Amino acid sequence: MRFGRPGFGKAQKLAPARQEQEGKPTTPGPVTSPGSGGGDLEPHEIADGSGLGDHHFIESGLSQGDVLQVNAAGDDAFFGGLDHSFLDNVLPNQHHNQAHVIDGADHTAAGLTAGHVMVALSATTFGFRALSSTATAGCILGAWAKNDISGLSNSGNGDELFNSWSKGANDLMSQVMPVSGVVTHITLFLDGDVGGSGDNLTITLFKNGSATAMTLVLTGGAGTEYKAYAASGGPITFAAGDELTIYGKRTGTLSVRKATINVFGLLDT
Repeated sequence: MRFGRPGFGKAQKLAPARQEQEGKPTTPGPVTSPGSGGGDLEPHEIADGSGLGDHHFIESGLSQGDVLQVNAAGDDAFFGGLDHSFLDNVLPNQHHNQAHVIDGADHTAAGLTAGHVMVALSATTFGFRALSSTATAGCILGAWAKNDISGLSNSGNGDELFNSWSKGANDLMSQVMPVSGVVTHITLFLDGDVGGSGDNLTITLFKNGSATAMTLVLTGGAGTEYKAYAASGGPITFAAGDELTIYGKRTGTLSVRKATINVFGLLDT
């Protein structure tokens, strides 16, 4: 597309659609410029929603979406596709909702360790860590037990439970993690029904003496509820030397039952 140069000896050519629509002659008289003897150059329309104005025409060779641009020297103009580098104050990520290569230049990182892989830490978070020794949550990180859940506290997080190294009420032992890793699952098993409606047993994972967000609830009801395995609030990461333990809390009046709790996860290699 080019603009006619009115008043400088170039004939003007109308877009055919506008000629037919407006009933205008195919070769209108030129719009003259100042000093040409024909009067002042009058303001005129380039285009509107229906097509080009009367004093402009299109030549072949253009493509849909081409725009009028100033050349590098700043002394001429041309029509062509708009390069992204010509957009002022528009960053790539402001209109980057498109498929792209994941390991390309659109993604950067810093402070990573060679050999680490990206893993999901929760439904909405992820992180980089060493590749675990197993691809599934099959490693038991620790086991805890309670001979009678009916005596558990019903306040706070309840009572700390025993593991295989605990020897008495005043000799509770934590499980020390040998390397870094992540807790993925908790399972609970009773030797009978936990109780009726409103009689619940809540298991909470502790790390270094503080409660984590990972809990498991066995809810009493009309049936026989004796096991649970769908923990929430995980996974929970840990470092080498971190101490894990388990607390149990009762709600309502629990049956006199024995409980075993297993904690599963992944160890980094």
